[in-house]
Amino acid sequence: MLAAQTLMVLAVIMWPALCVARVGTLRPLVTSVAAFQSDGGEYVAWQVAGSPAITVLDTRQGHARLVAPRAGCSLTMRGFFGEVTTGAARFMLECGSGAQAVLEAQSGATVDLSRGAGAPYEWISTGRLYAESRSTCGNGGCVALENLRTGAVSLRRHSALYDLNRAGAPALAVCGPLRSRFSRARQIAERGYFAFAEGVIGLPTRSDEGAELARCKQKPRILQKGAMPRDFQLGSGILTWDTGYPLSASAPEEALSGPARLISYRLVDGSRHEWGLPSIAVSGIGDGPQPFGYSAHAGDTVFWIAATSAFGGETGATLDQATIYSN
Repeated sequence: MLAAQTLMVLAVIMWPALCVARVGTLRPLVTSVAAFQSDGGEYVAWQVAGSPAITVLDTRQGHARLVAPRAGCSLTMRGFFGEVTTGAARFMLECGSGAQAVLEAQSGATVDLSRGAGAPYEWISTGRLYAESRSTCGNGGCVALENLRTGAVSLRRHSALYDLNRAGAPALAVCGPLRSRFSRARQIAERGYFAFAEGVIGLPTRSDEGAELARCKQKPRILQKGAMPRDFQLGSGILTWDTGYPLSASAPEEALSGPARLISYRLVDGSRHEWGLPSIAVSGIGDGPQPFGYSAHAGDTVFWIAATSAFGGETGATLDQATIYSN
């Protein structure tokens, strides 16, 4: 079964390129997925429900392979967690009883993360050299960074973003023209609300009904109007976002303000591509076909993680299983 899934992945990734249409079509890649992550640079990983193995896909080479994590560990559910894409070829694992680890995609090695003392750390993002926790220190005023080589943990200000790929994990510089927008965006406790790289930020417009790209030395550019953007990700010189439903934050009865799309924008030349999002009936919600899910990308390859089953309350739901779509 796992071998067949891997062959299916390779067939889709190596499909001949078609002429670019104004709105492209995403194709199903793999079904019954319980967890998915992207590093934003080259690699994605997913785990099929009931399977102990994790599929790691190199999107540049079109090569997928199965990696067996340490016994008791599985891929963390959500895709990317931080506002900064690391491109680190590393993925977050959960290992039961609150334990967490990092999977190195190329070697398959597993690195255990500190559980903290008193209030355990909740690790949410990883780079090549460091992992970062959710806000901690009681009042949420700091984050923990763990050195993946030495296991040393340090506490840093929550108000900054850190380069998890560089020695010492220095804070990323925010230029004056972006400082106020960055500060306001950091106060929104919603994953994927904005994406940041040095000198560039992608985020909703002030009305939240469009997508905007702001740079240090250029005027802000409106990239989309008339729909609420979500799941911003910036990596490999490409900004992506979507206008679908987020399971965790939206009630099924909400009406989309425009067509459901996944959009990519290349920073160097302004080229833009759009794909329609599939509407699927989600088991556990029962409100008819809707574009529930979230988007991600790795290099030029985009992904839509379409919910197929979920569980939750009246104001939102939690993803149970999904079908991954890709271009």
